[in-house]
Amino acid sequence: MIKREFNKGFVNDKCKKEHNKKFKCLFMGMKKIAVVNLAAAGAMITIPGLFSDCNVMANQKVKLSIGKNKLVNKSKYGYLQVVTQGKSNSQGYRSVNSRKMTTAYHLPSSYGSTSKAVKNQLPWGTCWIFSAIGTMEYTADKKESSDHIFSEEEMLRSFTKKSNVGWQLTNKNDGGNEEMSAGYLVSHGAVSSDIPYDTKNVLMELTYISHEQSQSAYRATDIKFFQKNYNQDQTLTENYINEVKQAVYNNGSVLTLANWNYLYIKGNSMNSINSNARDNLNHAVVIVGWDDNYDKSNFLQKPKNNGAFLVRNSWGTNDHGYYWVSYEDKSIVPTYTIQDYEKTASNERIYNLEEGALCPTVTINKKTAGFVNIFSLKGKEQLDKISFYTSDVGAEYQIYYVPLDQDGNLDLNGMKPISESGTVNYEGYYTKQIKSPIIKQGKVAIMVVIKSSGKNTSMGAEGTYDAASAKYYVPSISKGESYLVTDYGSQDSYKENCGNWTIKLTTRNANDKSVTQDNKIQNIKKEITEKDLGLHSISDLELDAGNVVYNGKSKKPNTIVTTDNDELLDLNDDYYAVYKNNKNIGLATVTIKGKSFFVGSKTKKFWIHPDKVKSLKVKQKRNITIIRFRKNKGGVTGYRIKYSTRRDMKHCKYIMTKKNVCKIKNRHKLYVRVKAYKQVGTKKIYSVKWAK
Repeated sequence: MIKREFNKGFVNDKCKKEHNKKFKCLFMGMKKIAVVNLAAAGAMITIPGLFSDCNVMANQKVKLSIGKNKLVNKSKYGYLQVVTQGKSNSQGYRSVNSRKMTTAYHLPSSYGSTSKAVKNQLPWGTCWIFSAIGTMEYTADKKESSDHIFSEEEMLRSFTKKSNVGWQLTNKNDGGNEEMSAGYLVSHGAVSSDIPYDTKNVLMELTYISHEQSQSAYRATDIKFFQKNYNQDQTLTENYINEVKQAVYNNGSVLTLANWNYLYIKGNSMNSINSNARDNLNHAVVIVGWDDNYDKSNFLQKPKNNGAFLVRNSWGTNDHGYYWVSYEDKSIVPTYTIQDYEKTASNERIYNLEEGALCPTVTINKKTAGFVNIFSLKGKEQLDKISFYTSDVGAEYQIYYVPLDQDGNLDLNGMKPISESGTVNYEGYYTKQIKSPIIKQGKVAIMVVIKSSGKNTSMGAEGTYDAASAKYYVPSISKGESYLVTDYGSQDSYKENCGNWTIKLTTRNANDKSVTQDNKIQNIKKEITEKDLGLHSISDLELDAGNVVYNGKSKKPNTIVTTDNDELLDLNDDYYAVYKNNKNIGLATVTIKGKSFFVGSKTKKFWIHPDKVKSLKVKQKRNITIIRFRKNKGGVTGYRIKYSTRRDMKHCKYIMTKKNVCKIKNRHKLYVRVKAYKQVGTKKIYSVKWAK
């Protein structure tokens, strides 16, 4: 497991700000019995991984150590089973959100057909490939009423090692499992191909076929992973059975894991009464039908009741091509069904920073969190759809576009919803259509905001694995690709060793269209707001400037910024300031915008006054008083002269002049004051102080 331990002391609001600046990622494990509060000293956090676990201690610096308590079992048929702390992935590690299952109604007592040809994976251990392709074929058959044939060889080649990151498979018997196959179907999609399944070469030293080529594919957009529910005797619950039947009826098929053992077989019927059978899953098949009246006498190990699933195998027609599995069998694990798919177009591109939710559940101990991936577009493209993986059943979600500032950092001030909100009804993949046309080029940041119905949120990720599992997959995360956003700010996930988030972007070519400016993106109602994310709003801006005087340099009076909870913010750390027209005499503006987890902006105007008049000299010559002073810089319009025969300037008079020399006829001694001014519109802006 990935575990992080936080420093002691960051437990209240007074020290929260210091903690914010040294943000620690808030990951917490779904497998733990008790929810651990961030404030608790030594908070433990867990990220379940696909292949192996690693431990992370988040003190002053994140330290990574590899855990050794996880084993990987690979069968001769090719299914790769993950075993963690003595429990297999069949024993409910997905059942993290308890809820009442939906019972299937108005279904026929029997359903399904054996008319579709059975394929043959032999001699290689590639059942995980054949079951995934079969599931996609049956889904397309169901919804298009035709017989689809997709390529296992194309899918297999996608897992071939092609660099030091990503998939590292070199042998067709290396094996795989449901996370890998579902990730492929969403990341790339099944394709038709003339390339036959290669039964001669076990090595995967084949030319890698890029899925970025213009190749139409059936891409799974929504995949439902079932919550595993068993009775005390380890048989499937009635609700679980009904949910599987409903999925087969709606979607054509359910990918299913199995413990294939000839000791359980009688003819084409299979039933295991071994309560520990799921501890040794070794095969992946496809449920394609059922018969509630299938006679229990057909089974070698007799169940209590009639009823069985119809299963399609992948060993050819003559070796249990189709067979029946009792509803009471204790060796099968119905795993996922493809809820929906799309047929990709030639002008469509799918952007993946990962190859699927290989680490299905990264849990954050916050009710609401934002998960961000930054994609580098290859041209001018229209943002089309967003796909993501979450296990947070019951949560709300909404997808946001997040601008990037000139340094490439997230500008949460400009975040805009680009989809309507939705509800997480099952663990798995979801795809949401972007509501309005948005044309972009360069880097694009997409954030999936999840608001949990409980205390924790979760998102799938590619994960971090140990040396043993690196033969299968090496995460490819780089700095500036994935971020986590909570009330503790935005953090680059690169530091947290959980890999990139499972968020995918689909685009369409738009070279003939203009780029959409951020302020032109259509406004959609924010169902999950910045406040839900815990971001603090800037509420007030004051200037600690007094009067600002021109000196030929840019003027930047100090800003005093506070939030909606009266917290005083620091310039550059919590917000940045942008000044305009702040060099010359006249009206200047300063606009401040929040950074990190402070959002909002405020604008304040301030006057830059002419400098004080210098070198004022007054001479009395007979009945004339001559007033001289140095011309002011800054393009002043003129000067205002105040004079009086009294030192206290009572009964004074005024003269307006544009020259720096002035003569006043007066036989008495005069006391003189001078100010420069500049005409700005209908307003005269004067020097702050009189020259004496």
